[in-house]
Amino acid sequence: SQYLCDYLVENVKMLQDKRILELGSGLGRCGILASKLVDDSKESSSAVYLTDGDSDTLLQLRANIELNGPLPIRCHQLLWGTETATTFLKRHASDEPFDIIFGSDLIYVEKVISPLFDTVETLLGTKPNSKFIMAHCCRRQGNEVDLD
Repeated sequence: SQYLCDYLVENVKMLQDKRILELGSGLGRCGILASKLVDDSKESSSAVYLTDGDSDTLLQLRANIELNGPLPIRCHQLLWGTETATTFLKRHASDEPFDIIFGSDLIYVEKVISPLFDTVETLLGTKPNSKFIMAHCCRRQGNEVDLD
């Protein structure tokens, strides 16, 4: 997540006035940083959504947002896949796609790759500047994932 945080700080202008979604937020390091970066510019109309699939992790994520807040962050559970992403978009995001989707350390096993990219395809807008940013680091030998 450190690499993604560094990238966000170096490219803060790209976050301004954007609908931003973090996948697999975990404890919220990158998403909270993104919110603070856009919130520093009071004129920004950015919206920041943090998501994770794990209910217990969401409890701690919400606590971390409170500890760092108040912040204009929306926090929801999101399981990956086209159907759940479509429901999420309608239920929590006013059926409006996101301009920027990011995440770090999202892929630990090969079986999550397809649902991850199905989710991104469903939630990411089609504007020319729409972006999916993913930081990936292989953490243990034998758990490498080929993204080809």
